[in-house]
Amino acid sequence: MVRLVGVDLPKNKRIAYALTYIHGIGITSAKKIIEMANIKSETRTDDLTTEEIISLRQALEETNLKLEGDLRRFTGLNIKRLNEIVIEENDIEIIYRFVVNELELMLALDEEQKKLLLIRKNKFIFNSI
Repeated sequence: MVRLVGVDLPKNKRIAYALTYIHGIGITSAKKIIEMANIKSETRTDDLTTEEIISLRQALEETNLKLEGDLRRFTGLNIKRLNEIVIEENDIEIIYRFVVNELELMLALDEEQKKLLLIRKNKFIFNSI
């Protein structure tokens, strides 16, 4: 049984699909990692040699991907940070008035002016939150 990044890879599966059992690796990144490690895509996890396992570990380290615990910690902290952002009622009312007024103005403008107005509106909304 192969163990990478604290995860036991399933037996008798192609290595690309077995790597997707690691949190943070999808099929596309698994195929890239296999290419970096110079392993055939038809190879199954039971058939991996020790040299191939070592090259897989090195390829995982070289990718600079956040995997398993680091990725779970990162997403957990982001969720906590986003939950702490609070919009007060006054801010929502100001944003609403701004958006409504801007939409009324947009009906009379041409395409270039509409694009500039949308860019300005988006900057205002994100800066006021």
